[in-house]
Amino acid sequence: MFDSIKTCKSPDTIYTTAFSVLLLLLASEVRVPIGVVPITLQTFVVFLLGLRLDKRSSISTGLLFVAIKLATLPFWSCQSFGYIIGMGLSIPSMYFVRQFTCSKIVDCVVGYLITNSFGCIWLYGFLRNWILVWQYGLEPFILIEVFKSTVAICVSAYFTQSRNNF
Repeated sequence: MFDSIKTCKSPDTIYTTAFSVLLLLLASEVRVPIGVVPITLQTFVVFLLGLRLDKRSSISTGLLFVAIKLATLPFWSCQSFGYIIGMGLSIPSMYFVRQFTCSKIVDCVVGYLITNSFGCIWLYGFLRNWILVWQYGLEPFILIEVFKSTVAICVSAYFTQSRNNF
């Protein structure tokens, strides 16, 4: 009778997932329009969650975030939707890479590559030109993403040192 309770997600995982998705959704509202793809705080939160979450929370956060965006956005007409799919996949991917590396820099690079691979492929569907994809979807963000990942690594290290988990 109580065996089925053991297979359910723990309340900690549910709360962590809910908090993580809320952070991602709030971060998506902080945007600086610079062209086709705006600057948002989403990738910072993706880096931070990818460095901090456990297996269950990372998978459920990524899936729930993408599901909410699918339900609320006209994704077929949104040039940034590929980046959203990439972010949803980056969080669990960073968790899995973290199991094999000792470098948070490598983990963030993996998250960056996954997010931007999906984002650029989706953006190409709108622009139909790889040079424009580079100019509008990648080039303006490289230094910004390096800064965001650096801050995420520092914040993650702070939480590790203070033994706080979120």
